[in-house]
Amino acid sequence: MIDTVITHVPGMVIPESLGLRREAPPRVEAPTDAFWERYDSTTLFYIAMHDAATYRLQVFAPPLLNFTPVVRRAQFFLEDQKLAPPRIIHGDKFDRLVFDKAPMGATLRMAMTGVEGVMPVLACEPARFAGRRVIYTMSKNNDLAWIRDWMVWYQRKHKADAVFFVDNDSTIYSADALAETLGAVEGYTSVALAQIPFRYGPDFATARRASYAQFLQTAFMNAFWMLSMRYARAMLNVDVDELIVSAKDEAIFDAVETARHGIVMATGHWRYPPPAKSPVRHRDHTLALPDDPPCSPKYCLRANSLAARQQLKVHGVKNFKRMPFVSRKDFTFLHCRNVSSSRRDERPQAEYAAMIEDSAAKTMLAQVFSETDTQ
Repeated sequence: MIDTVITHVPGMVIPESLGLRREAPPRVEAPTDAFWERYDSTTLFYIAMHDAATYRLQVFAPPLLNFTPVVRRAQFFLEDQKLAPPRIIHGDKFDRLVFDKAPMGATLRMAMTGVEGVMPVLACEPARFAGRRVIYTMSKNNDLAWIRDWMVWYQRKHKADAVFFVDNDSTIYSADALAETLGAVEGYTSVALAQIPFRYGPDFATARRASYAQFLQTAFMNAFWMLSMRYARAMLNVDVDELIVSAKDEAIFDAVETARHGIVMATGHWRYPPPAKSPVRHRDHTLALPDDPPCSPKYCLRANSLAARQQLKVHGVKNFKRMPFVSRKDFTFLHCRNVSSSRRDERPQAEYAAMIEDSAAKTMLAQVFSETDTQ
């Protein structure tokens, strides 16, 4: 058992007295009432972090949109020291405020006439994962057994030795219970858990182009890369229901070491458990539908590389997202359909009749998750 470092990230909301709500991004069309129920219309800033090496304070936020004039009019203080106005840098699905030559401090305060907001400032800790092979994910209410199996897979098959786990307001277990699970998996030397309370964003049924209103994953991946993963040996961005496999039985962390641009991408394929299987685990997902379309790719990124200097995205890296020279046909992932807190569905009987057994996946799953490994 190793200690899990727990970080709470409360953020800052737009002051209620201003009477403002974030407008929808311009590319979103025909938002429904359900869109607005799931959309983050009140978070002003996600996370603030100070880098002692550069004396730079950076604040990651959802796209400011109509909040921009508020930020430009406001005055900012680190503890009681007034800061020079920040530069605002626009990214893909997030904005950044950059305060140059900022002193160290524990609290950032934003003030306007009669209105103020405060949030904690985290100190960048790039040494935490220095030289480590980190698996990174964001999760909500995934079973603890699934999380353990996911970590076991990446340690045994891909030589991961560190995990950065972002928990988005889970309600079925405590932070301590999750931290205990993360810290108990053998083979890991560094484990971090970040607790965040923000809305993930609307799904595709609530508006056309609703994905442009899903800010959370992209913003925090880039924020946590800067906070503590940028000196890692490599980082693998992969969800709890996704298991990377290699036709050559190669660890993806080994493959990225020699990748020309420092990135290896893998395309996913849905796998299903037998009907009425409960409780369900990764090891049960051995059935395939022959005509299933592929899933969006995930990737492993080497820190000291050209690709790592680009903006990170959920399914790729800016300027490298779908380039043929970063895709490796021998790396794919099993997308385990029922390993999900929101997608535990039974398929129509006709689909089960059309399914075939993936014997290679069944063998690999059995090798990693032995019958005696039942925790």
